[in-house]
Amino acid sequence: SDATAELLGGMASTSAFDYQVEDGSAELIVTLNDIDLAEILALQGEKVSGSGRLSGTIPVSLRGNSLQIEGGSISAEMPGLIQLSPALTASITQPGLDIALKALENFSYDALNVNVSYDENGDMLLGARLEGSNPDLEDGRPVHFNLNISENIPVLLQSLRLQDNFTKTIERRVLR
Repeated sequence: SDATAELLGGMASTSAFDYQVEDGSAELIVTLNDIDLAEILALQGEKVSGSGRLSGTIPVSLRGNSLQIEGGSISAEMPGLIQLSPALTASITQPGLDIALKALENFSYDALNVNVSYDENGDMLLGARLEGSNPDLEDGRPVHFNLNISENIPVLLQSLRLQDNFTKTIERRVLR
């Protein structure tokens, strides 16, 4: 049957789909509605904040109980804001990157689009496009960002788990 869940201040839903137990396969489309960008950015910590509402679709394929996403798309429903802490951007001195991050200190976006893919090996590709301006930078000159991120999620999670285990081991030794 159809499924709906609250997610990051909005809703995620899918219509009924068939799951083939024999080969662990299914095809479904997850629809995201009115997701709160502020809640997503809060997951990154206090140095990133913003506002806006996002919606989109994520086509999900299960093959042999392995998850795949191809052609997922999420977009802002209306203009919004992204703000990076100046403390975060001050430490960046690489030419080009410093001005890009400076623009994000107070970035009013008119368009925000994200494409997402995830393959059976755990490789995730995110392509983000932002269009807008920072009224505090170069008289609010229009800025267009294109950001592509590629990460193997299982390897990343394993690395974070190892780091957490190392930290806990050190804490136990210190507390003894």
